[in-house]
This record gives sequence, C-alpha cells and structure tokens, in this order.
Amino acid sequence: MSGVSDEQFALLVEIDEKVPLALNPERRLLIETLLTAGLVRPSVGEDAETAPYELTAQASRLLGERGAA
Repeated sequence: MSGVSDEQFALLVEIDEKVPLALNPERRLLIETLLTAGLVRPSVGEDAETAPYELTAQASRLLGERGAA
C-alpha cells in the first residue's frame, strides 16, 4: 500500500502507541482498509483488550520511513 492517507497514518501511529482507539464508523472503515492492506492485524495476548490491533512489520517500516517510529 503505497498511498497511505494522513488519516490512516495517524491511526497507525495511535495503534503503535497502544492508546485506546475511539472508533466511529469512519475510523472502523480505515481499520478495515489497513487490515486488508496488511498493515495491521488483530492483537493477541493481554494487550488485546486495550489495544485490539497491532502493526505488522510493513507498517512499522512505513512509520520509520516517515519519521514516526
């Protein structure tokens, strides 16, 4: 996924920081897009309740390239 929107990027940063996500319908659609693109996956383990998604390696590289990680 080469063209990540500013809104998607901001959501990736929030997921990386493991802050509780306020998911309205628009943000849920962004999550679905990120899941489909392989940039996030459902969390497993003890963090899953507070941080239901985690970044994939691809998303971590993207954040690093854009200076957010």
